[in-house]
Amino acid sequence: MALLAAFWLAACAAGPSAPPTPSPSPGGWASPIGSSAVIPLIASSELAKGEERFLFTVIDQANHVVADPAVAVHLRFFDLASDPDRPASQSDAVFFWIIEGQRGLYRAAVDFPAAGQWGAELVISRSEASGSPPPDAGPAGSSDPLASPVTVRIVFSVREHPSTPAVGDTAPPADTPTLETAGGDPRRISTDPDPDLRFYELSIRQALESGRPFLLSFATPAFCQTATCGPTLDVVKQVLADYPTLSAIHVEPYELAERDGALQRVFDAAGNPQPIPAVRTWGLVSEPYTFLVDAGGRVAARFEGAIDPTELREAIDALLAG
Repeated sequence: MALLAAFWLAACAAGPSAPPTPSPSPGGWASPIGSSAVIPLIASSELAKGEERFLFTVIDQANHVVADPAVAVHLRFFDLASDPDRPASQSDAVFFWIIEGQRGLYRAAVDFPAAGQWGAELVISRSEASGSPPPDAGPAGSSDPLASPVTVRIVFSVREHPSTPAVGDTAPPADTPTLETAGGDPRRISTDPDPDLRFYELSIRQALESGRPFLLSFATPAFCQTATCGPTLDVVKQVLADYPTLSAIHVEPYELAERDGALQRVFDAAGNPQPIPAVRTWGLVSEPYTFLVDAGGRVAARFEGAIDPTELREAIDALLAG
């Protein structure tokens, strides 16, 4: 659990939150951590029944990240309550950079038909063409944990419903700050060092009332604790540049107040940063979080944490085509 917390890369806490808790293994289904040269770590704060985005990284026994474009991962998912011996589905994971050339994650699309205890079996191998371990693989001369393919398992829980609106759910209205409420100055409502005015024209409520599809991104570039929020918003802005007609909204998840010429978080008496009402309305347990909402006001896609530009483009194309 200490390892899991240390490498939970997907999000910063926007309220009480934790990664999916590994459950006791049925019949010892998951291999013990000490028995494998590499360890998979789930980077999603929660997983729920239905279409999900399974985020994870891989480290070695010395806590060095071995996730890399040259490291391939094949996943098999098992419904442990139904059939712990036969995979319910399988897919190849896709690697993407969070920060180019420095740190990345794997993603895999999976449909969980039932809530409960699930397991993932990962077959991890390094491409022979790569020639060397990834940048964070430890000191020169250290042994490569992926010198030969490795198979490892992990057990996790799948909820009946996510805390946030699921794909297909009605998007809840919320009154969020806009350029109009900020007197035309985006720096009064955004910690983005280079704010795009397009992202502050509409509140969530106004976007829903417009009857047009839109993108919604909860992120706080200045106060993210995992170096994920800023890069995620940057990815969203870069991709949205190719979709000039799609409405976009950036929302800071924390209550902010201007002090000493800069936006600062508002804390309660216990010293905890205060989430804005929209965070509670949308049920966020982490951030950054990005949603696509269709013209009918239903959630068309949801992305917790870091986003691969390719998957975001594919989701937007599907949204606009629908």
